[in-house]
Amino acid sequence: MLKRLFWSGVQFALPIAFGAWLGPRFGPTTALAAIAIGALVLALLGAWLLRGSTTGQLNWRNHAAGWLLPKGWWLGSCQLPGMVGSSVLFTVLAAAIGALGHDNLPLMGAFVLNGIALYHLLRTFRQHTAGTSGARTTGTLLLVVVLLIAAGLGLQFAGWPRLAALVAGGPPAVVGLLAGGWLLLLLTLGRNARWN
Repeated sequence: MLKRLFWSGVQFALPIAFGAWLGPRFGPTTALAAIAIGALVLALLGAWLLRGSTTGQLNWRNHAAGWLLPKGWWLGSCQLPGMVGSSVLFTVLAAAIGALGHDNLPLMGAFVLNGIALYHLLRTFRQHTAGTSGARTTGTLLLVVVLLIAAGLGLQFAGWPRLAALVAGGPPAVVGLLAGGWLLLLLTLGRNARWN
């Protein structure tokens, strides 16, 4: 579990680092376009490796494709075209965090928090049947996260970097602190309690 989380974090951090390195040198638009082209080429290579692998066998092709198609199963539904699109989308979104927030570290941290929330909410949303209460609740949370990201970007471009970081990162930070505090409370006080 920890190993999987570590490598998932590495796959998330690499595009952010590339975006933060290329953004100030070539501008966000050029940097993201270059990263999108590179991600598409790598994703197509990963899809080619998967097409050449035998079903049911786990070999070097599968492991290499896992790196070339980061989070390809996120929205891909195990279909190669969807996996390629999902992988490119994930890479560009992660790179945008670095390219747009490289000169505002608190805002970059806020985008990371919102990106993680968006990723997990999309996974949860796909597991619900359309029209159910779970789908509506998750959809509402998705909309809130997207609005937080959009508000942070708008305020950053308008010249209010501190307010951008506060608006984009404040709500997820508060939710994270409350959830962490509740978990800590359960681990300490509820360790020996009986749950009937």
